[in-house]
Amino acid sequence: MAIREIFLITACAAALSACGDRDTTERADTAIEPPAEDSAMQSAQEDTDAPAQSSETAADQADTALADAAPAPQTRPADGAMNAPTLQGSYSEGDLSAEWDAWFVDGQLIRVVERQDLGEYGGSEVLIQYGADGQPVKFTETGERVIVGEGSGEPETLPFAKELYFENGEYTRGHSNQDGREGQPEDREVFAATQLALDARERALEKHDPAE
Repeated sequence: MAIREIFLITACAAALSACGDRDTTERADTAIEPPAEDSAMQSAQEDTDAPAQSSETAADQADTALADAAPAPQTRPADGAMNAPTLQGSYSEGDLSAEWDAWFVDGQLIRVVERQDLGEYGGSEVLIQYGADGQPVKFTETGERVIVGEGSGEPETLPFAKELYFENGEYTRGHSNQDGREGQPEDREVFAATQLALDARERALEKHDPAE
């Protein structure tokens, strides 16, 4: 009887020891797995980084779109920075010989530059700008006029300049400089400038090919 009780007690102790070992192993295996909270935080961080990259890509695409949509540079030549002239020509009238350049944009005359040579009487350069209606809007001329004295007097060279503005083909305002003296253009000067602007336009239009 005593031997049987000893055997049962020993068997129970062994069973309890085996159960304890199994629980310890399971707890160890469970501890190796990363906590669910850490995994969730890592996933959230990845989701946070993704939009930043997408925003950078969108910004690059927007910059590219703005560059593609940027307006083309203005083709109309500015003062002092003209492109090559569309047309060139020359003519002569009495003592006057002249060469001219004309600029067209989209078939429209916008400018004529004329270099006038009067031989011993001097010369000048004329710049005429035209508006959308084909009428002159600005006329400038700079040059030298040689005044021949009577008898044995020496010729005198006088610099001059004038600037006239027009609206709807009509003179509105201007100023002139004769040998350093400022003043208003005389009526004859306004008439001559207006006529030259119209004649220059006709010469350019006559030579211009609309197909170009």
